Amino acid sequence: MTIETPVAEPLGHDIAAVRVADPASTKLARCLALLAILGPRSTAVRAAVRYVKRRDRDEHPAGKTDRGGRWYPNDSENLDTRYYRSPSREYPWSYMLACRTLAHCAQLEGCKDFLLARRIARVIDTTRTPEEAVRAARLVTSKSRKDARKKSS
Repeated sequence: MTIETPVAEPLGHDIAAVRVADPASTKLARCLALLAILGPRSTAVRAAVRYVKRRDRDEHPAGKTDRGGRWYPNDSENLDTRYYRSPSREYPWSYMLACRTLAHCAQLEGCKDFLLARRIARVIDTTRTPEEAVRAARLVTSKSRKDARKKSS
């Protein structure tokens, strides 16, 4: 049995329809649609998608375990370990959990608007189709831009 990877195909001007072999992975389809349309321009979209993938265990942080079973991140993860519990034999995955947070994913993607990334992650969770996710994410980002303009003036 072979499993096909999801493929984004452009449909119309902006909307991407995503064919997925497994119908249970519609969340992944919504993530791919958002990345295909909004991802190259928006660090918040990339951070939210990375967070959802890591939270759902579709993507894993880079790291290694030692002989005691404790997990440590690679340098590419750039985790500030001052704020997290050090791994121990009782809690070997403490750094892994820290690497799966939205705050860490936003930091990796260089996203300064943490609230927008959180709202986009919620859009991914609550919408049903890729097209609906793209429309909702555009609405959320436009509201965020309007709020930023009001604060600056």
